[in-house]
Amino acid sequence: MSFYSITEHSTISYQGCDSKADIQVNKKCYDWLKKLSKSEENSFAAIRLIKENVLKVTNYVGVLQSPDGTTIEILPKTTDKQLTEQQKKQLRQKLVELVCISQRSPLESHRANLEIIKNYPVHEWLMGEFLHLLEQMVSRGLRYDYERIEEESRYIRGRLRIDKQLQQGAARQHLFQISHEIFSPNRAENRLLKTAVDIVFKHTKAHWKLANKLKHLMDEIPTSIHPDKDFLSWQNNRLMKAYESIKPFCWLIIKQLNPTTQSGQLAGMSLLFPMEKLFEDYVGHCLQNTFAKDGLDLTRQSTQQYLCQHQEKPLFMLKPDFILANKFVLDAKWKQLDLSEAGEKQGTSKYNISQNDFYQMFAYGHKYLQGKGKLFLIYPCHEKFDINDSKHPLTFDFTPSTQNNDEKLMLYIVPCDWQRPVQSVFPDWFKQAILQSLPTTPEGGG
Repeated sequence: MSFYSITEHSTISYQGCDSKADIQVNKKCYDWLKKLSKSEENSFAAIRLIKENVLKVTNYVGVLQSPDGTTIEILPKTTDKQLTEQQKKQLRQKLVELVCISQRSPLESHRANLEIIKNYPVHEWLMGEFLHLLEQMVSRGLRYDYERIEEESRYIRGRLRIDKQLQQGAARQHLFQISHEIFSPNRAENRLLKTAVDIVFKHTKAHWKLANKLKHLMDEIPTSIHPDKDFLSWQNNRLMKAYESIKPFCWLIIKQLNPTTQSGQLAGMSLLFPMEKLFEDYVGHCLQNTFAKDGLDLTRQSTQQYLCQHQEKPLFMLKPDFILANKFVLDAKWKQLDLSEAGEKQGTSKYNISQNDFYQMFAYGHKYLQGKGKLFLIYPCHEKFDINDSKHPLTFDFTPSTQNNDEKLMLYIVPCDWQRPVQSVFPDWFKQAILQSLPTTPEGGG
């Protein structure tokens, strides 16, 4: 079983093919990936065919494992150069942090389990985290509930089902149709946990012994036949407090590692996350951490404004990623800007910024800020866009020439060094630009 580690937007071909792809897998794995890329029923968008015998990874990160056991790890793209083993380990750990923040799961629990991903792909960390949490729950005791049982018995227990009993033939009059309740672990939450354990048992290499142990300890609990219905039935009350921390891991394993979500020749394993969503959630977490102590409220995915109206009905919702203190609009983009010397030489360089992103921010500025104020586009740092080179903001003026200069609509490009600790991902000038624009409260004011 082969293992490959690549980054976003890498190319894949098969062994023996005359191609300059980043990696070449065996033909069985390549055929499986190619069928996945064409599978409309699975809405698979992580891989696409770009030319004959060459596939390309899109902006998803995580792990793919073909039915023959070939594993492909996809890490965030931070450089055009080939990653060293140390860089891969650091990216795996950071990817785990992004996933935890996106899934709103505390990273502090079982932090020692992060050592696993130094030698194994990211999905081993996920499965290990789930198993360690489940082991604690099983040792303390799973939650039981009353389950109604309807059966045929020689003895009366519980309630006699009169309607069914009257339908009994003469030769079966000595048997009773009864209904009764038993105190059983067969409830939606436990069925989902058992299903997740079975999936982990099939796929883990680093935690097989623990998975096997838990699988046997939960042997009396059936697997979930309808996971979606059982997730809807998952209770979040006070009695189920112990189940809160394991729920996101259980959901990820069943939804993304479950081989039954694919069929026939497409059966395999995948744990993939859109990098745009992970980056957006991480930026939101960092903004909250940066401005919470200043008392600034952060609103995510606001839906208050529309682009226009038609027949007195609003059309085209404008949904910025963040609104800070009801005064600043911020959007996070997982795209690589180019502020290198080649770009600097061109006086009117667009720095690889999308024109559509500017149109979008222009609309936000006029609808949410009434055409005056500050907008911020947040991009990830990389070798051509370094936070250390951004002591002064890159700004763009949206103000019409006829408008008063005191009422400018300005757009700021903000670097986010997402590989740093949370408290230092933004440049110093960014926080100053926010706080200095806030109205000051007079002394003695309420």
